[in-house]
Amino acid sequence: MTYIRTLTPRIQAQHRQVQEAHDLGFLNHEIAELTDLSLSTVKRCKSELGLGSNEPCNALAKRGEELVAEYLTAEGYDVHQQWHTAPDDLRVNGLRLDVKTTGSLHGRYFRFRLDERRTTHRGQKVYQKDFQRDVDFFLLAVVEDVLTHLYCVPVALHAPILSVRPGDDACPFASYRWATHLLGMPMRQAV
Repeated sequence: MTYIRTLTPRIQAQHRQVQEAHDLGFLNHEIAELTDLSLSTVKRCKSELGLGSNEPCNALAKRGEELVAEYLTAEGYDVHQQWHTAPDDLRVNGLRLDVKTTGSLHGRYFRFRLDERRTTHRGQKVYQKDFQRDVDFFLLAVVEDVLTHLYCVPVALHAPILSVRPGDDACPFASYRWATHLLGMPMRQAV
């Protein structure tokens, strides 16, 4: 039996409030304060409305995953996007891929943080991430409106911070730039 939630006038009003505040760029906790709704109600409404995150780092990460999936699909790979609770982001040829995205330089390098200790709920909860167990490759994506650089780095090279410098042959990850061949053969001819 499937449960179907009835949208009462009260719930419809909550949806309108949350949608308007989200469209203005407010974050979940700000929407809750602004609308006098609980944080869980805001999250439920956003989920029911199919709204994403307004957190800039979350939005960039999501955009990076989308661009990498589009790129790999165009290259002929059969890409499977994972649920947001999965330890990996994408699967290609049975390989587990964790997409990391940045859009800004740190000095002359693009940096990717691969912390094994993660926080959620605005730092209230902490959990451990075991990259060696859960992931086969890191896909390091540089996104500047479009996917400008992609590094396919084996998880064995994990470090808390990986830095890449496109165009620099001395960069330790230069050989992994656009190295999607490491993911195996595409399933079909590229488009």
